Amino acid sequence: MKMILVELFLTITALRVVDCCSGELSHGVRLMGHTLETIPDLGLHSCIKECLLRQLHCQSINYNTQLFLCEINNYEADIEAEGFLDPNYIFTNVVNVSRETLGNCKDISCPIFHKCINLQNGFTCIPTACPAGTYGKDGQCVSCPAGQYNSGGGLQWCSFCPPGTYQDQPGSNYCKSCAPGTYQLKQGQTSSASCLPCPAGTHQQWSGQTWCSHCVPGYYQPHTGQALCWPCPDGTVQQHYGKTSCNQCSDFNKCHNQTKTNCFDLRRKQREIGSQGTIFWGIVMRTQCKQFCRNDNTCMGFSIQRDVNPGNCYTHTSHQDVRNDFYNFFEFPWECHF
Repeated sequence: MKMILVELFLTITALRVVDCCSGELSHGVRLMGHTLETIPDLGLHSCIKECLLRQLHCQSINYNTQLFLCEINNYEADIEAEGFLDPNYIFTNVVNVSRETLGNCKDISCPIFHKCINLQNGFTCIPTACPAGTYGKDGQCVSCPAGQYNSGGGLQWCSFCPPGTYQDQPGSNYCKSCAPGTYQLKQGQTSSASCLPCPAGTHQQWSGQTWCSHCVPGYYQPHTGQALCWPCPDGTVQQHYGKTSCNQCSDFNKCHNQTKTNCFDLRRKQREIGSQGTIFWGIVMRTQCKQFCRNDNTCMGFSIQRDVNPGNCYTHTSHQDVRNDFYNFFEFPWECHF
């Protein structure tokens, strides 16, 4: 057991990172306005080496630790006086640095999307372009946090899930879409609870959306979180957007058009009926007279003689707008003829 602990201690000691150079590394600051060249996908040591290869115009570097981005500056700065705060950057002057100060990484060229790390007894190249669902941080690939994703393809950072989506698990390469009947307005959400139900009077039939649509005239929706609106039942209509119920037609207005946005008045009192049609003698029941009209495909309406018992039933293929106080006229719009 003692031997195992000793070996473990030696292994940990061997992995300690050695200071890369004699110049001071200033963390959390960046020099602005003096960058001549930007080189992507480099480690810190490789960035310093690139600066040393450009000694005629490189005097300092900015290094982005999150994007592994090397910025070559043509200016040696007093970073405490001239720097700008940026937690993702490291700054160092390179004027008095030689390749010998780079330790075991001084002659190493790592493959693309890798960087060199100095170890006490050697070096190692570690990836900077991390697999899908991860990103590079402090020399290693770590899982994307919940609410973020990395789809891969060489990307070195995680992106926030866009509005209409969420991700409740870390290390993901995609975001989950809000279900139909819901919407979501914020980015980087970590729970399906962030998907809000569509209010009553609205609907959303697609997933992953940021809005809900109002029910159109002729439709309604009394409940929240619905994918579709419901058509108004027979005998009811709705003329407005975003409604939660339909209006009942009166007993004489049961017929409506196909979009169910208007009731039609089936009673047209005091109208002169056209000469075309058929007379049914001694009929006083409206329902019976109506049935006679229904049985004739050319019938546009029917009238019943008022204040006479028994009255007469008249079916008509046309009518005129002439006042007549002796008849009640009932019209059949085309939609409710059958």
